Amino acid sequence: MWKLPENTRIVAAGNEKKDSLAANEMAKPMFSRFAHVYIKTTTQEWLKWASQNNIHPAIYLYIAYKNGLPLRSDYDGKKPNADPRKWEMASKMLCQTGNPEDLRSIVGEKITDDFVDFCKTPVITLFDVISNNYDMKRVNSLDEKEKYAMLIRLSQVSEVNLNVVRDFLKEVGNKYLNIFDTLWTHGDEDKLKELKKSGKIKSIGEK
Repeated sequence: MWKLPENTRIVAAGNEKKDSLAANEMAKPMFSRFAHVYIKTTTQEWLKWASQNNIHPAIYLYIAYKNGLPLRSDYDGKKPNADPRKWEMASKMLCQTGNPEDLRSIVGEKITDDFVDFCKTPVITLFDVISNNYDMKRVNSLDEKEKYAMLIRLSQVSEVNLNVVRDFLKEVGNKYLNIFDTLWTHGDEDKLKELKKSGKIKSIGEK
C-alpha cells in the first residue's frame, strides 16, 4: 500500500536464542532477506564507553578489576542478572543513593555481595594523599583489589589538587595513573592529551 523512499533502510535488532528466553528463531525466508551483523561487547569497549558516559567510578573500577567477568551473568527468567544495560541502570541508582546494597534488584544478589565487598575495601583516602598522611611502603604492599578500590576515592579529587594525586599515582604505577586519568577526564581523548602536556597545578588543602 505504501511505497518507501529509495533511500530507506530497514534495521531490526534482536537477541540470539542463547542470550534471551524471549528470542525466537526467524523463518528462513525472513532470515534470508536481512544482512546480519553480530555485535559482541568487549570489556575494553564497554570501559571506554563507560568512561565517556558518567558511569559511576566504583562500577567502572569494579568491572575493570574483575576483567569484565561481572559485565554479564546468566539469565534464568527468575532472578535479576547483569548485562551492560543493567550496569548503566545500576550506575544511575548508585549515583542517586550512594548505597551499593541497592544494586541487588538490578544485577542480583551474588554480584552485589561481591561489589559491596569491593567498595568496602580499606584503602588510602583522598585526604590521606593530599595531606601526605601515608607510608609509601604500605601503599606498595597493597594488592590489586585494594589499589583499584583506592581509585574510587581518588577520582573525586578537585582540579586544585589534581597533580598531588597524579604525582602519588606515578609512584604507585603508570597502570593506575592511566586508569585515574581516564576516569577523571571522562575518557575525553583531547582532555587526556591536554592533561599530560599541562604543567603542575598549585595545590591547596582539601578535605
